[in-house]
Order: sequence, then C-alpha cells, then structure tokens
Amino acid sequence: MDMMKKEMPLRVHTRELAKLMIGEVASMHKGYKFTFAEHINDACIELMIQVKYALRATEISGPDGRLDRINQSVALVDRIDVMAELMFEVPLINDKKFMRMSRLLENISRQLAGWKKASEEKLGGA
Repeated sequence: MDMMKKEMPLRVHTRELAKLMIGEVASMHKGYKFTFAEHINDACIELMIQVKYALRATEISGPDGRLDRINQSVALVDRIDVMAELMFEVPLINDKKFMRMSRLLENISRQLAGWKKASEEKLGGA
C-alpha cells in the first residue's frame, strides 16, 4: 500500500483508466467483445506499458528515448479517447462512466503534455 502512495499520478491514472475500461468491455455484448473490446484492452495495456517505459527511459535509452515513449503515450490516449466516445455514443456505457473516463483521459493528457514539455526543454527543443 505504501508503494501505491509513492507512485506517480500518471501511473495511477493510467491504471485506473485501464481497470475502468477493461471492466466495461468485459460486460459487452459478444458482437463487440471480440472486436472492439480487444482494441480497447490492447490500447489500455499498451498505454500502461509505454508510461512505465517512459519513466525508465533515461536509464535505458536517454532523454530522447523518453520523449519517444511520451509521444507514443499521447497517441494512445487519443486512440483511447476516440474509443471511449464511441462506447458512449453506441451506447455501451452510461453518462457517469463516460464522464469518469473523460476526466481520467484529461488528467493523463495534461500530465503527458507537461512531461513532454519538460523533456523537450531538457533536449534543447521547443
């Protein structure tokens, strides 16, 4: 439990988003479960992996490796956001769950944007 308190909010939010979305797809109609749901699961898990790799990137591949991982994470957030919108419009989820997903996605996007800006400044870009 102490480890959870020390974790970066970005990791906490990505895990919370993944659990929420994966939980929702588990109850989808089987027509969606083996197509759309797989894409959602894959994107959420990949986002968690990219964030974890970005945290360790300077140890492994230097600051530009971190920036690459952050950019990949931003693309995944955009992809998940589109899928969440579709889940709401179809409708596969209710308003309350969509709002929760949207808030998490917004928090994750803001955190990634700040992290990206700081990484670019370290590299002498932007």
